[in-house]
Amino acid sequence: MRPRTPRLPPRRPRRSSKACPRSGPCRSRTFWTLTVAECLATSSLIGTQAHLVHWFTGRGVNGGTATYLVSLMAVAGMVGVLFSGSLTDRIRSHRVAAVLYTLPAISLALLLAAGSTLWMLGVGVVLMGCALTAVTLLLPYLVTRYFGLRASAEIFGISLACSMLSIGTGPTLIGIGFDTSGGYTLPISLAVAATTLSALLMFSLKPYTYAVVKPAPRDARRTHTVPAVTDTRLSGQEATP
Repeated sequence: MRPRTPRLPPRRPRRSSKACPRSGPCRSRTFWTLTVAECLATSSLIGTQAHLVHWFTGRGVNGGTATYLVSLMAVAGMVGVLFSGSLTDRIRSHRVAAVLYTLPAISLALLLAAGSTLWMLGVGVVLMGCALTAVTLLLPYLVTRYFGLRASAEIFGISLACSMLSIGTGPTLIGIGFDTSGGYTLPISLAVAATTLSALLMFSLKPYTYAVVKPAPRDARRTHTVPAVTDTRLSGQEATP
């Protein structure tokens, strides 16, 4: 009798390691809506921030006051992180992110209409600082809510790379607009239009695909307690017989 040849199990097709994750979210409308909205908002804000001092001094604002306003924007950015984070934790809706994406357009429009009025410039700078940190730090949260945690780092990296490219081109485009038109009115107006389009794109998104799981209450976690065991070797004391 001939010996039977063992049958090998069928080979599974290897998954190709492409730039986009397995399910292809890079090709989805949601991914590109998030990425384009992020690029439009960050490039407009960073581009305007690079020209703030020159823009304010050209309106008749003192150089020291213009520098103080830019410093105030940095302080407002720290407040924006706390505000946007606490708001998204308490109100778990995709509309919250869309509302936060309206802050760039509001702040730039206010700075454009302020002229040399200091209090309007101050309010616009504060809103701009809050908008910059809120828009930048919301991106990884939104990626996990729409695409889950399985390939979130890869998706976020692709979106962040596009955002970094737009941040580098933002100040250059506003500088070209200033050289072409002889002022900042035209390029900042285009930045307001870009941030408005960014907010509209965020409002067009569907609700979150992955819901936020609420943590267990404290009383439930206290029901399963393990008594602590003290190891005397860690404290340098010898155990007494």
